[in-house]
Amino acid sequence: MTTNIKLHFKTRFKINETSFDIAINGVLQEYSIVDSVIMIDTDLTFGLHTLSVIPATSTSDINIEFTEVLLDDADIRQTLYLSYSIKDQQRKNNTVINDYYQNWYLPFGNPASWWLAECARNIKSGMYGKNLEDHLNVFYPESVIVDNNYPKIMRDFFEYNFGFHTCDKSASANPYHDEDIPYIALPNFEYDESALLKEFTDNLDLFSESKYTPAQNNYKSDSHGERAVPWQIIRSSLGNDKTNTPFLHFNKLISQLEADGIKIGLSFIAALHPESYVIPHLDDYHNQADFLADQIGCCKIWIPIGWKDGNYFKFDQVGLIDYKKGAYLINTNKFTHASINSSDTIRFSIGINCKFPDNFTRYL
Repeated sequence: MTTNIKLHFKTRFKINETSFDIAINGVLQEYSIVDSVIMIDTDLTFGLHTLSVIPATSTSDINIEFTEVLLDDADIRQTLYLSYSIKDQQRKNNTVINDYYQNWYLPFGNPASWWLAECARNIKSGMYGKNLEDHLNVFYPESVIVDNNYPKIMRDFFEYNFGFHTCDKSASANPYHDEDIPYIALPNFEYDESALLKEFTDNLDLFSESKYTPAQNNYKSDSHGERAVPWQIIRSSLGNDKTNTPFLHFNKLISQLEADGIKIGLSFIAALHPESYVIPHLDDYHNQADFLADQIGCCKIWIPIGWKDGNYFKFDQVGLIDYKKGAYLINTNKFTHASINSSDTIRFSIGINCKFPDNFTRYL
């Protein structure tokens, strides 16, 4: 269904239909300019979208302020102040393009009535007009178009977004077990990815022989992803027998965590073959045994091993994890998530459910 978008603006400069590249979810849009309004007619689905306005050429000859946005003549009102520019890889809430800010991004939802309610759920009224990310971690999920070879449930999960997420930035100082934080990078967590990749690849047969199959595999209707078999290991430190494995570097990593005072309830290594996927699901390990009951919230160390372009790991209402940044602490029992390997090589993931000491910040 066609949606009309009007971007009202103020400027002292002469602009026309070639002044900007305007895109929605990364797809370039045709537009016209009538008086002081940029007009866009486009097909929009229900949910969250991101509009971008970027000068067609790098220039200091444009200074434009966006003052109002209408979706089918419905004003998005104060949510205009969620718009931002990116400078030095940082988002800054902003409504102008000038010689300093050479881009402008507007997250918005369709229809406008839903968007106003979604923003009210995430942001207090007094926050509008401030730089949100001084106070909040704001997650806007991106849209990813997945190959038609994947089932519709996977294509839809990655393409469509039905909300966004915010959480208090101060919680990031000690995020362990926080139920509102979806993930946070662990820049000080050290591991040898090359060594781990080699020992996993050298023992690939063990993955296919594993008797453990994730419960979400029961909902697959085709052969894709059936080879995504985690090797589950229960740690002896919690009174359970540890599976005997040849993964020396992995076991060294686990021992390192335990030496730091971390209690490990469950750990696994997952292998995902090319053209395979992990269907959207929530983890429920904390319900499976008493010694896992307190391992909820942001408490799983997640390490991508051998990932490359074509791999995606997405949280609902949050977006993609940038696997190139290494290890993360993730919250998989509160945020629905799914994964795809559309690369040409197998990749692995390590998951370690933990109970962290109070005020533990060593890996942040």
